[in-house]
Amino acid sequence: MAKELSKIVVPAAAAKTGGALQSFVWDAIVQGNKVRFAGGNVILIGDSLENQPDFEEVRTIVTQGGSFEGIKLGLEFTIGGAGLTVPAVVPGSTYTDDNGETQTRTWLQWAQSQANLEIYEKAGEQLYIIKGQYNGKLLNSAALAAAHVQNGVNVIEWSVFTFRLGSGDWAKL
Repeated sequence: MAKELSKIVVPAAAAKTGGALQSFVWDAIVQGNKVRFAGGNVILIGDSLENQPDFEEVRTIVTQGGSFEGIKLGLEFTIGGAGLTVPAVVPGSTYTDDNGETQTRTWLQWAQSQANLEIYEKAGEQLYIIKGQYNGKLLNSAALAAAHVQNGVNVIEWSVFTFRLGSGDWAKL
């Protein structure tokens, strides 16, 4: 099986001694991530299965001006969140209808439009979770940040996603 690589961009100021992400960067280096420097940023490339940041680290990366690709996260929707319009920065947010007009998808329509994406619903709660991906490719930080600010849409840590599915309260839609 080929390794799934993640790319994390951290502003150099946040990676320096006393910076908000100093310990995260050092831990990533110790865990075997490759390090590159470009444009005032530290770029970490590593095996996303072995070096998965936790949610607080992901949040800090984004709030400090960094970004990421290839980090496994889940998306959780309440019934209200599932009916919200998908932000334009998310791939596949629009489609062309039979009349040639561009339409914007709701989150549930967006999830259902993807091949091989499983949607899970919690029994009796109208709460949904999916993998944070579009047609097999993990969503990047810009798409996930746009989703996370919507009421009823939450980005959740990968371990939370897998724990919930293991609880038995979730059924495939």
